[in-house]
Amino acid sequence: MTANEERPTGAARLELVAHTLRVAGRPDVRRPTDTPEALKALKADPFKILRGQQYQWLVEFRVRDATAAVLRHIHMVRRAGAKVDKVEQIHGSFPSGDTVHTLLTEPEESPTDLVSTAGTFEYTLELSAQNAAAVRYDFGVKFTRTWE
Repeated sequence: MTANEERPTGAARLELVAHTLRVAGRPDVRRPTDTPEALKALKADPFKILRGQQYQWLVEFRVRDATAAVLRHIHMVRRAGAKVDKVEQIHGSFPSGDTVHTLLTEPEESPTDLVSTAGTFEYTLELSAQNAAAVRYDFGVKFTRTWE
């Protein structure tokens, strides 16, 4: 995780809360992201998604110290070290406080062929704002034939 160590006075601070996998017709898989240990566990234990399913990611976070202006969300996917996909979304501003804010990604469809689904895909998620240092974390995804 990239912390907000070097932020100017009056800058916003982004705090991660949780990362959730959403698949229609299935219970949400919510994992905490609020401690370094939780982030390590997120990377070590990949999310499992059935081949051919439509899914979304829900990111929960807080903003501290100042309003986060023009929040940017980057979602990068790698497989065997090579970049497979990159999605960037720009959002509005988010006020500071105890409120947990959420970002829901656009729906994606998991691949269906065996070659595309072999191995673990490495995802990197980054949140940043014009007035806040970036917060970044990694997690894995395995595309499977069954939910188990």
